Amino acid sequence: FVLGRPTPGGWVTMALYKGPEAKVNVREELWYPRFCQANEYTLNNLHRKNPRVQIKMLGVQGDLTYGLRTRHEFTCLQEDINIGVELGKIKVRPTWVQVIFKDLEEELEWADKKPDRVLVLCSCPSQIGEDTTIMDQVKGMCAGKPNVEITFSEAGSATSAIFESM
Repeated sequence: FVLGRPTPGGWVTMALYKGPEAKVNVREELWYPRFCQANEYTLNNLHRKNPRVQIKMLGVQGDLTYGLRTRHEFTCLQEDINIGVELGKIKVRPTWVQVIFKDLEEELEWADKKPDRVLVLCSCPSQIGEDTTIMDQVKGMCAGKPNVEITFSEAGSATSAIFESM
């Protein structure tokens, strides 16, 4: 939001926000469009298989030291998915939640409580504090859960080995 006021020389504008610029713009990085499209396809495929599906998009919250892109990707993805829904390109609007790692099991249980529920784990930091095994732990927690999808982006995938990512 920009405020303005007239002066003898014309309008002077003042921005309300005085905080720092974002350190990264994930939408401008090579990996993000693929990541966004993977989530779009996941949502539309879940809706295609079950038009009554309730989808919760979940992000694991990282710390402020590591996981800079994880912090930004979750917000950008939510905004971009909502735009896709408004455009009619995405057929189902999910709900969104970001949780701390230790509360993930509780969220995974949500998908089991009622039929027609699917949890999409769309954002996860590779490191929290000194622990660099977060993504592997999350994959282990999701193993054997047919109503949980993992769509988060990670380094070392086949795609990042074949194509430029950063």
